Parts: sequence; structure tokens; C-alpha cells
Amino acid sequence: MAKELTALIVDDDLLSRKKISAILNEFSELDILASLSDVDCSIRVIAIKAPDVIFVNLDMPGKDGFDLIDELHALEIKTNIVFMAELDHYAKKAIRYDVMDYLIKPINKYDVDNIIKRLLSNKYNHNIPKKIDLLINQLNRQKRTRFNTRCGFILVDPNDIVYIQADWNYSEIFLNNGLKEILSMNLGSVMNVLPDRLFARITRSHIINVNYLTKVDRKSRICSLKFNDQLIQIQVPARRVKALEDFLD
Repeated sequence: MAKELTALIVDDDLLSRKKISAILNEFSELDILASLSDVDCSIRVIAIKAPDVIFVNLDMPGKDGFDLIDELHALEIKTNIVFMAELDHYAKKAIRYDVMDYLIKPINKYDVDNIIKRLLSNKYNHNIPKKIDLLINQLNRQKRTRFNTRCGFILVDPNDIVYIQADWNYSEIFLNNGLKEILSMNLGSVMNVLPDRLFARITRSHIINVNYLTKVDRKSRICSLKFNDQLIQIQVPARRVKALEDFLD
């Protein structure tokens, strides 16, 4: 007997993939086409097999669930999306009321059952392109971080920050478009609002975005950052070099 729904799982964590697969396999209506660990492979499978629903982890290294949504939108692929994540109240509300559905980890069978019932009743299939547009707008707003300035505040995507430099009780933030902003925040306060996995404090006066780090010279203790053909070099204490290596591992 043919299954009523086909599904794809996308999660970088092997244990999470096994857990969600085990739960989904309990539903006779559902056929799991594949369980994959990264976005690029998933896009190829989605284009070929056209699953009815994709269970995707929002927070993954490299390309994440947000990037998957962007690529599906660009390719004009219409499907149903169920997000899996540990989300704060604002994000949960945005997804629940404006866009699609989600599963909060650790995932349980009851929540999955409710989602499958809605899928089978076709409640998900209305205005999918519009819903994806709404989601992208929500995600773009959520990705930006607020920084206080002397005159108010700025909203910046952390990915656009190359490095931040202390200036007494203020901080200078250097962006990949060549602009610089002065923040009315000390470096410790700035570090507290930045994504942990993206930024490292390499000196008392510098925070760097590790995505722009191109070289670390242990002998001279110099970190090199590169963006838009510009090279920034920062002298780093020996103990910070080791801490940076541990951070990158």
C-alpha cells in the first residue's frame, strides 16, 4: 500500500536524525525518503524526489535551515517545512503564527502526530510561496543584532562584522562593506550579544569574526583577517593564540 506522505530529514546531528527517524517510522502514513546531514545534499534529493514534507534542523554549522529555505525559494520548489530547534519565545511565535510549524527538541511523538494530521488535511498546502516569503522576512529580522550608539542604535547582521575594537568605554565595529560604527558599549557588553560560535575575543581590545580569519602566525603571534581584498593584522598574546586554536577546534 502506497504511503500518503513522503518525508526528508535534514539534521547535522546523527543522534537527532536517528531519534526523529525512529519517531517518524511509527507512522504508517509516512515514508522517509532519506535522512541527510547537510543542506547541499538535501537540495539535490529534494529536486529529484520532491518530498511532501521536510523536517529540518534550524541551527547547523555551515549552511543551516535558514539557508535551505532560501535555496528552495530561489529554485521555486514548493514543499512543506517543519523546523526542529530549540527556539526562544519570539522565534516560536513568528513561526507558529506567521509561517509554518516547528518541533521543539527533544522531539516527542505527540507533537509529530499533530503535524502529520495537519499535513494530511492539507492545511499546510495553502500559499506556500507567500509563507516562505514571510519566513525569510522574519529570519532576516531575527539574524540582525542591536548595538547601542551615542545617538540611538544600529541593527547589524553579525555575518557582516569583520572585527570590533575597543576604544575606552566605547567600541568601534568594522563591517565588510568598509564602514565603521562607534558603539556606546564596552567590548565585554558587545561580546555578550554576539553569537558565540562566530566570534572570538583574541586580545583585551579585539573581537574577530572567525569567518574572516585567514592566517595565524604562531611565531609572530599575528592574526590576519581578509575581506574585500583588505588585510587586517592584529598582534595577539601567546596564550590567546592557543585559546583561538581551541576555539576553532
